[in-house]
Amino acid sequence: IKDEAFKVSSFNDGFEFHNYVPLIKRSLNFPKSLRLAINLIGFYFYVLSTLSKKSIRIIHVHDTAVLPLGWIIKKKYKTKLIYDAHELESKKNGQSEIFSLITFIFEKIFWSSIDHLITVSNSISEWYVNKFGYKPNTIILNSPPLENIDTSDNIEYTPREFCNIPDEELLFIHIGLLVPGRGIEVLLDVFSNTKKAHILLMGFGELEDNIKSYVKNNNNIHFHKHVENKKLVAFIKGADFGICTIEKISLSDYFALPNKFFEYIFSGLPVLGSNFPDLKSYIEKYNLGYVCNPDYNGVKGAIETIIQDKNKVIIDKDFLRNLSWEAQEEKITDLYKDII
Repeated sequence: IKDEAFKVSSFNDGFEFHNYVPLIKRSLNFPKSLRLAINLIGFYFYVLSTLSKKSIRIIHVHDTAVLPLGWIIKKKYKTKLIYDAHELESKKNGQSEIFSLITFIFEKIFWSSIDHLITVSNSISEWYVNKFGYKPNTIILNSPPLENIDTSDNIEYTPREFCNIPDEELLFIHIGLLVPGRGIEVLLDVFSNTKKAHILLMGFGELEDNIKSYVKNNNNIHFHKHVENKKLVAFIKGADFGICTIEKISLSDYFALPNKFFEYIFSGLPVLGSNFPDLKSYIEKYNLGYVCNPDYNGVKGAIETIIQDKNKVIIDKDFLRNLSWEAQEEKITDLYKDII
């Protein structure tokens, strides 16, 4: 998208795509709240003008901020409205109490107009139904394709080669943003006191410098910059265990089924996950690894158990067909057919 453009449209495989370019860029010296408000208003007007001569049957809203826009379109065009909540939107980590309250109010006001709810976990779906009333709902998991689009042939080196780890020593890997709330500080403390296994922390974020300081003082702690998404699954296949010990710093985190959880298992890696409702349910149902309390003693004990067990968990990818993105695509297609 060119910087000077306001909007760009393109066509691909019979679909028309529109990309809205914000009126006010982050580089300009505008207060954040004012910039976001102006850009959101601009987006509303752009969408409504773009749809003015369209025949619409479904509006699929992906964010609470545009839920009012979805309501306007529903009323104007007599469409069906799908609300796609990627998290527990009013209980997310990192947003202010005021923003959380506004989000909750928006959802409550427009709830009666929603025809179908999409969430990413059973617990989040149950929370919405219990708070606002029943709506037909579908769980769409944040999972990758069953067959990754890239292969290890296109990977320059494996994680084990990068870390220079002998075959007989276990390599744990943690991918994603390197920020508070992901259990990273606990992992650093645990592995700085564990000499029988290694951990590779991969990604970027505000904890990067802290991680690098541990790398200098511990031969079994390693850091790697993030890898582009299309190569990620192929790259992490070279590790032994994925770690998903997120902390309960928000209700959304507690109910989460993170992308990295699925990226691990579709790479063939068993997972050490937090002892939270949905993570625990999937790990135990599909025999995907271990769960623990995401504190020092819990993670330390689980790591020692895994070392002793010598990674006996084997992921059956064929058994995971129902969790793959191909299966999620089918659910979305069926949902659209039913609504139409």
